[in-house]
Amino acid sequence: MKDMLEFRPHHFLCTLGFVGKGYSPEFVKNFQKTADLLRKTSDGDQVLIRVTSTTDDICVPCPHRREKLCASEPKIMRLDHAHAEVLNLKEGDVLTWGEAKNRLAKYMSLEKFEKACAPCAWKALGVCKSALVALQKNAKKTTSTALSSKSAPTLLTLIFIFGWVILPSPSLAKSNDKVPPKITPIITIDTIDTIQTQLFANGRSKAVEKIKNAISALQKKKYEEARKVASSILKDELFPDYGFFLTGESYRQEAEERSLTGKWLESPALALKATSSYLKIAENHPYSHFLRRLNLPLAETDFLIGNAHFAKKLFSSSQVAYERGLQRLLTTPGNGALQKTPLTVLQNYAETCARAPGALCQSWILKLVSI
Repeated sequence: MKDMLEFRPHHFLCTLGFVGKGYSPEFVKNFQKTADLLRKTSDGDQVLIRVTSTTDDICVPCPHRREKLCASEPKIMRLDHAHAEVLNLKEGDVLTWGEAKNRLAKYMSLEKFEKACAPCAWKALGVCKSALVALQKNAKKTTSTALSSKSAPTLLTLIFIFGWVILPSPSLAKSNDKVPPKITPIITIDTIDTIQTQLFANGRSKAVEKIKNAISALQKKKYEEARKVASSILKDELFPDYGFFLTGESYRQEAEERSLTGKWLESPALALKATSSYLKIAENHPYSHFLRRLNLPLAETDFLIGNAHFAKKLFSSSQVAYERGLQRLLTTPGNGALQKTPLTVLQNYAETCARAPGALCQSWILKLVSI
């Protein structure tokens, strides 16, 4: 058995629904071999798969392959982006086939399937939709069996288990005007220093000089100046993703500064602008090396938003923002990202669950207890 496969994001669902049709006999033979390995062998669910943004193990014998790209690359990129967004995948992620199926069952609703697979010519066959429906029915049956054999823990039980986090904040009980607890930054200027070092190695160019100037402005906390310089890089042929990243960093750092100086009402709007800038990298630059590191700053912007909502006692809104940030950390490549969650975020999140229990509270608290 091959140690690790490589899949473009849309090929997870393709493999689930594959029925022996394709672009050439060689393509079908190769795809069938891969599908049988994952779907029919006893240890298929344990096979590791690395997510890639270029041609993968399915593409190898395809007549439309053009080295690392597809002859229909723009359409394939739209498919990949849509599937990656639904399944929370990014280039470099490694997961087992079993984990991939769990994500498909949990996140790929039929509504999302219709949108994600809209550009695909094979969608009309209906085989992928049928396979997805069967997978979800089986997942529901398995979940139902598990719950009937062992009752799920109640929120009250979880509160006792996680009591050190659940305790309400005395300051919150006393006043609505208290500034929320400070958040320990996950991303620091060291990230920018690393980028700067990499760029110096590329020699002199106008774009590199602009990037250096934007970094310098960020280090001096001149956020407007940093954004102005970064915006001039957005149309550069080689470095537009740096422009988006630096713009995002300027908004995120400014939001953090406002939060720490008591201007927390101004923080959410800036954090949302940061999120928008970061996500434009994923939308427009699928080969950017920033894709592997975006989850951390995105998580921090979510925490800043959650913190501001928490201070205003908007517990449900706060809870959603915290859960979004926690999910980003959970799916970050490498080990221990979730363990970097600031203690104040954990405390605030647990309190939102105690005051306004949401659908994901039990699952997340169990997960957080186990780290």
